[in-house]
Amino acid sequence: MSAVEALRGARVRRIDAPWDDLLAITVTGEHVRGVLVAGLDPRARGIGLCETRPRGKPATGFVQALRRRLEGARLRSLHDEGSIVQLELERGGATWRLELWLEGAEGNVVLYDTGGAVTHSLRRARSRPEPGAARHGLDAPAEELRARGERLIRDREGATLMIARTALGRATRARAKHLRRRRLAIEGDLARADQVEDLRSRAGLLLSHLHALDPDARSATLLDPSRDPPVEIELQFEAGLGPRTQADAWFRRARRLERGATVARERLALTDRELAAVESLLGRVAAAPNEDALAALAPELERAGVALPRPGETRRERSAPERMPYREYTGSGERAILVGRGPADNDQLTLRHARPHDLWLHARGHAGAHVVVPLTRGEACPPDLLCDAATLAAHFSKAKGQQYVDVIYTPRRYVRKPRKAAPGLVTLQREKVFRLELEEARLKRLLSRERAVR
Repeated sequence: MSAVEALRGARVRRIDAPWDDLLAITVTGEHVRGVLVAGLDPRARGIGLCETRPRGKPATGFVQALRRRLEGARLRSLHDEGSIVQLELERGGATWRLELWLEGAEGNVVLYDTGGAVTHSLRRARSRPEPGAARHGLDAPAEELRARGERLIRDREGATLMIARTALGRATRARAKHLRRRRLAIEGDLARADQVEDLRSRAGLLLSHLHALDPDARSATLLDPSRDPPVEIELQFEAGLGPRTQADAWFRRARRLERGATVARERLALTDRELAAVESLLGRVAAAPNEDALAALAPELERAGVALPRPGETRRERSAPERMPYREYTGSGERAILVGRGPADNDQLTLRHARPHDLWLHARGHAGAHVVVPLTRGEACPPDLLCDAATLAAHFSKAKGQQYVDVIYTPRRYVRKPRKAAPGLVTLQREKVFRLELEEARLKRLLSRERAVR
């Protein structure tokens, strides 16, 4: 018995679209029981039967419309017209024609009423393909159609796995690229630490000759006995600084760079560990044998900072995500702390993202990042969270590396942007000042807990 003869008179029990490009119609009849599947994707296109209903996405509006009209209907005829497979169905005296368009770049499913008018379409209806000679073999035995259906499902699952693996691989590689860029930036910070010995040498030389220098001098040429042979070097002082204050400034800068190098080495080690974990995950994504194995990797990928693609997200949407104007860190109590990325981003964070009752912070007297602590209305910021936010405000400012920094804080509603002011410049209607003593352990903990944001 051919598939057409076996299906004639069968009743439609259920309609599903487990994937966007596959329609599954569960049928039962005297000579057949199974699922009629139609693949619309060019990589898995055709029609066949399978034993069990494929599982996947919940019913869309289109599928629900088909269910309301066709579930319970009897299949009167099945026609293979080459580019189109046509099903004639009858329910409650009404006749429906369901067409499966199986040609072109995109297939389609179109429902016609008794009068021949289109009532529903899976995709925006384009011109109807021209019918042709039968090519889907519906006159073959039902057993052959079942073999084709199982092969169709396997091919579609393989295509789905490839798509999912490609999307996860792309996201994982993007995270690895971000970590490599971070590593280069940290190496730049460490390279600046090479100035420490030179700064201390110049400061010490200057102090040893203070007795012979004019207190108001703006430069000095001194013999450096630490070199072999000793040579004269010219020291230029910063604007407004005399010999003693310049020596103190060089010593402070050396200490700041040294402390920064300690933090940078810790961050470099952490970044190397994160990068090794992400590269290992990239290999596991490429080797995942099925979608269940990929899904099992999702929690590890998220913990590694990989921005997982959202269901239904297109490649264009993934390649051009909305860029957030802030970095996000996890502070005390697992609370978020938002840090502006730059002057224009500071304005975006403060004026567009922060709410009036959120807490706003900034290093006093120094250019730097705006910092926002999201709070619930009427909530006071916990002391430890305030200290964490102040630490980040000091670190992401020109006061970076100083032992003591004054940090101002106020509810966001008291922050105003003057008209035509430069990016990042704001005024405050009221403020409080927090005298921060830098704790390196706190800073390292905060920097290691940066969350991935778009």
